[in-house]
Amino acid sequence: MSWYFEKRAKKKIKAGTGIRGGGKYGITWWGQQWLNAFIGISDSNRLPRGRTYANNGSVRSIEINENEVKATVIGSSTYKIHILVPLFSPNGRSKVLKKVINRPDLLSRLLNRELPQDLLDMCTAAGIHVFPRRWKDFSASCSCPDYAQPCKHLAAIIYLIANEIDKNPFKVFELHGFDLVGELEKSGISIAAEKQAEPTLEADLMEPQPDELLQNITPIINWKEIDLTQFSDSVNVLEALLSTKPVFYPGSNFKELLVKTQNKVAKGVAKSAGRIAELSTAPYHQVDILEIWLSMQGGFTKFSAWDVDEKVIFGAKRLEELIQWLSGIPVGRLDGISPELRAIWLCYRYAEGLARNGAFVPQLLRTVNDQYRVRWIPAAMNEKVAR
Repeated sequence: MSWYFEKRAKKKIKAGTGIRGGGKYGITWWGQQWLNAFIGISDSNRLPRGRTYANNGSVRSIEINENEVKATVIGSSTYKIHILVPLFSPNGRSKVLKKVINRPDLLSRLLNRELPQDLLDMCTAAGIHVFPRRWKDFSASCSCPDYAQPCKHLAAIIYLIANEIDKNPFKVFELHGFDLVGELEKSGISIAAEKQAEPTLEADLMEPQPDELLQNITPIINWKEIDLTQFSDSVNVLEALLSTKPVFYPGSNFKELLVKTQNKVAKGVAKSAGRIAELSTAPYHQVDILEIWLSMQGGFTKFSAWDVDEKVIFGAKRLEELIQWLSGIPVGRLDGISPELRAIWLCYRYAEGLARNGAFVPQLLRTVNDQYRVRWIPAAMNEKVAR
């Protein structure tokens, strides 16, 4: 008598569904440390088999509750994953907390979303193991029939956890049931900068601001107090704050790309500054009604200006046309134009100053279709820009 088992085909994954890791894991040394720990203790180096499952949407859900991870993964059937990471002892938590508090340099790097090697070495020397050393250090299981550890379903979850650790080194401590952020805040150290940054919803930018928020804005009594000459070159300042390969852009040198973009924009603004509109026939003083149209994505659509009798004075369907028209208003004529037009001119000059000095940074926006785009905003970390 002979027995055989028919191998079932893997279930098809619908495009665009499931949890997908993006293909790159362990792009920080602490994320790689997590993967290396499992690669070193896995059966016949089976961990890489899970990469495909982590990429293609086979992972349907992940739930992380302190040191417990529950997940579902689709293979030839739907399998359940359960992982328990060992908790830090109360004494271990106290040791980690004291080491961070007593070393401001460690704290500053954690706030910059970096896990210092020094902290890991200090924890290891104190008998606190941040990363796993062997399978029996924790509990991990999958409901699939594969006897080896890790199976590809479990490996997929390990990869995706590495992805989270790449983005947030505090996740390493949370997996041991230790809320390092919360404990530091209880000690009087604000960790507001640690909170995971979520992309701004594009739709929120188009929502009317609540009245109570607008009421808290302090109006400028005299527009002449606004000094638009205080901008200084911000490229070098912003460059010093960036790492070469941040988590969100691991493929190449992001710092070099951003600086190149800022310098290119600055040169373009300086070049166009000489093309000033003819002033002799431009009746800026007659403008009484203004309209600016924006697209749903916040992009410029058109601009119109009328006099008090609703006679068209100027119209533009291209942003470049509006900029050239505004550039024709000299400072000496600002007293003689309407407050509305003066406000638009001041905004234009502010934006020009930002562009000329590279004082702008990218902001990630999430669309209603869960896609992403970038808009450029003032570099408010520069004191002069913020003021």
